[in-house]
Amino acid sequence: MLKLTRQSDYAVVLLALVARAGADRIASARELADASHLPLPMVSKTLKALTRAKLLASVRGVAGGYKLAVDPAATSLAAILDRLEGPVALTTCAELASRKAGTRGCGLMATCPTSGVWQTVNAKLRAALESVSLTELATHGVRHVVHTSPSPEQPALLPLSARAYAAD
Repeated sequence: MLKLTRQSDYAVVLLALVARAGADRIASARELADASHLPLPMVSKTLKALTRAKLLASVRGVAGGYKLAVDPAATSLAAILDRLEGPVALTTCAELASRKAGTRGCGLMATCPTSGVWQTVNAKLRAALESVSLTELATHGVRHVVHTSPSPEQPALLPLSARAYAAD
């Protein structure tokens, strides 16, 4: 079955949490682990990958942590996954076409009966991923959020679990 790696899945969750908290908010690995209900070692590893991918910036010091390094409104889910795993592609021919602009697939293109279909499906999947911004990921489904803030200057990270949301 086709699915994201666990680390990419968690990376999207953590990015959504940081984006939800605000562009200037610095979040620690511990806060993000608590808010996401993910294990701290996995969160730390994922935050390092997000920093290497230049999606987050690390801030050193006592009040250090991580903050967004991208504009959430201008960063698509496709761009996030591209930076973490490379171009999204369902088949090798679609992957080759994605990596080499202007080329279409592998050496079997002339005789392959399904490559055109895979190219079309891959293009539609890519368009769907490009249509979702980090801002949308951060705010999708959020209604009345029940949380407490440590201080007015430092808003609390908003948990993603269903228990954190009040019913209408």
